[in-house]
Amino acid sequence: MASSQQRRRWTHVQPSIRWQNVPIPEPHVTALVLSVVLHAFRPIQLVRQPHRVRRFGWVLIALSVSGIVAAVRAAGTETIENPKSLRTAFPYSHSRNPMYVAWTGLYVGSGLLWNSVWPFVFLPAVAGWTHLVVRREEATLARTFGAEYHEYRATVRRYL
Repeated sequence: MASSQQRRRWTHVQPSIRWQNVPIPEPHVTALVLSVVLHAFRPIQLVRQPHRVRRFGWVLIALSVSGIVAAVRAAGTETIENPKSLRTAFPYSHSRNPMYVAWTGLYVGSGLLWNSVWPFVFLPAVAGWTHLVVRREEATLARTFGAEYHEYRATVRRYL
């Protein structure tokens, strides 16, 4: 049995990452739900022989989940909703919005996996809605971090 001193020490350990930092992007979720409903009532296949696109879908999903995990780890214990510092380490050193890129990969990979045309019908709307969200977030970061953010923005691409 652990001593009271050991129990106290373990209760005060801070997590190295905050899983609350995993955003659930509304554009992607909304379009995915619509796609599932439409596919249930009116299934339209993306390709006739889906085995190859399904394999690619799994790869894209795996890469996207890895990207989300990397972005959450880079954020560490910082709250992404109200950051106190600008995150520029990998994957933020390659994309200013790695989570949105990863969520889009997850969205596309899901469409490939279940071989449905519907996610691709909504993809332009997802991309446009996401871009509007990103622009709003960028304006907030520019106000919060000023010159530091402008320098970062000049050296790192918005998406890919």
